[in-house]
Amino acid sequence: MQHNVLGQCLCKSVEYTIENLSDNLNACHCRACQKWVGGPLMALEGTGELKFKKGKELVTEYHSSEWGSRSFCSKCGSSLYYTSKHDGKYYMEIGSFENLDDDKIHFTQQIFIDKKPKFYEFANKTKEYTEQQVFDIVAGKSK
Repeated sequence: MQHNVLGQCLCKSVEYTIENLSDNLNACHCRACQKWVGGPLMALEGTGELKFKKGKELVTEYHSSEWGSRSFCSKCGSSLYYTSKHDGKYYMEIGSFENLDDDKIHFTQQIFIDKKPKFYEFANKTKEYTEQQVFDIVAGKSK
């Protein structure tokens, strides 16, 4: 787990921390994430309380689907985090953190792998889940 890690938007108007920030990096290749961040969402899972040091009033939440919402800075447009509605977990944009210990980060999982464009490939060996497998997990049909 990463501790005392500061997240910021590009203009630094929003600053936050989250308890229980995982060391496991996830990539999402769904079309919504591709449109939101211009490529795959690269995120660390966070559970616990999300605490704003400043700029909470600048965070805009967009309810992008029945299973999640995406939050961004309304001043500079930086994507900040995805919130899972089925379990309340946050998926924090890795690029927003200032002081991560890179040596502890492990790229472990890719979801919506069947939606990944053919023009890029990650060299890391990860767990991979298709769109249907993700929906089955969210619906409680599999793990």
